[in-house]
Amino acid sequence: MTESTNPLKSLHPYKAGELLTLRRVNDSSQVMVKIQKPQPPWTLSCGMIVDMLGSPGTNGVTGNSAAQTVFLKLYDWRFATQLRDDGGIESWTEEFGNEYAKMVMRDEVNDFVEKLSDENFREATEEDWDAGQNEASLAHEMLTMYRAETSVYERLTDIQGQMVPQFLGALEIDITPDGITPNEQQQQHFQIKGILLEYIPGFSLSDLVSNVPPEACQGIVDQGIRIVHALSDRDVLNKDVRPTNFIVSRSGGNDQAMEFRIVMIDFGQSRLRREDESDPEWGRVKWQQDEEGAVGLVMQHRLKKVGIEISYVRSYRYLEFAEREEYGEALIADSTLGHAWRLDVETGKYTVGNQVPEIAPVPDAPLKIGINDIHFFKGFVYWTNSFEATLYRIKVGYVLNGANDGPFFTGSRDIANTPGSYVAAWQLYNAVEQEGMQKQKWPDMGRLHSFLGGANLHHGDRLTKATGYWKNFCLKFT
Repeated sequence: MTESTNPLKSLHPYKAGELLTLRRVNDSSQVMVKIQKPQPPWTLSCGMIVDMLGSPGTNGVTGNSAAQTVFLKLYDWRFATQLRDDGGIESWTEEFGNEYAKMVMRDEVNDFVEKLSDENFREATEEDWDAGQNEASLAHEMLTMYRAETSVYERLTDIQGQMVPQFLGALEIDITPDGITPNEQQQQHFQIKGILLEYIPGFSLSDLVSNVPPEACQGIVDQGIRIVHALSDRDVLNKDVRPTNFIVSRSGGNDQAMEFRIVMIDFGQSRLRREDESDPEWGRVKWQQDEEGAVGLVMQHRLKKVGIEISYVRSYRYLEFAEREEYGEALIADSTLGHAWRLDVETGKYTVGNQVPEIAPVPDAPLKIGINDIHFFKGFVYWTNSFEATLYRIKVGYVLNGANDGPFFTGSRDIANTPGSYVAAWQLYNAVEQEGMQKQKWPDMGRLHSFLGGANLHHGDRLTKATGYWKNFCLKFT
């Protein structure tokens, strides 16, 4: 057994056998855990299976003399590899730690963090940040994720242990360097936040095929979609819904669909509906995020590749809030049929659009899907066809006013980009603009960002570092 009163002061990540002393946020009581198994890769947080030693106290964990196995998630920016890579920041070193500590003790962190809310400040100064400022920025980003995740678990109290893991408490661990005595305010910046969760042995939903019989897939995916709906019922928006953020475990029983339990994890990139957020505002962001499609449609496509057919029918729960013109109309596209419709959301009447060839499924594509993503913008309907890697536009032949006759859209079709280039072009434009090499704005790129949305162009916030530019550029071709 490796013992350490404060192992985090070392330059290595958490290792099996180490003892950690943590403090509960709500009552300052101590919790001792022994690391059983670290679970890298540590992208945005450090997760590990741990044994709680002795009586763990309150917050839903029953005290007993035997060790209890749970899951510990620490929001430690120092070892969050993706977070550091996306920011173009090198691996944690003792020098970085010393510079951060100096910044804390000079009482400069709070003022710096307050300025980070101004995007203009970040864009104008980020390239000149020193090591201490880089670490302060990362620490603040991780604190934001911690607050988001704990607020979501609090909102989901009634489905904990069923659709999401049981939340066992918020914790922190002290990493104050030896030889300094911070005041109460400074001390806050030397606390790594964390949470304890129910440990659920199992596998990721993305590994479904290799772990369950084909006939069980439909029921498991359906459970995942029900979880997404349950979060929506509780006014939660999750910007990171994907198969790898679901854990599937065997729960017993005879019915194939119910032999497995599935739970959603990782809510660091989630938020609750704001009190002043109107139904249209909330509905629009929920529609754009398409959380259920990130489970149902994605898994349907993945399973089809290996010969497993499952049914997924989109609920259109937030359709009435879809982007539309002021006259109350929505554009709808079906990728597999290669059809598009105009829908009057007030009356329910719809018109089928002209079935131009460019919206149809591509014959030789690995998936028989065509039109993918459709938007109206300044007199044109824009759409993508994924397997042609092409963005099209077509001029609308009349004002969208709820009429149910006449063509949906008319006129000649324009290719808005050469194959494969429109998203790539945005990555290159973003890079040169962020680096100050392009002073003049390119309006077309701004429009592209506006109607496609940032989530379709970059992962997370708009990146401002060279490593992030390159990563996003490469990801758009995978």
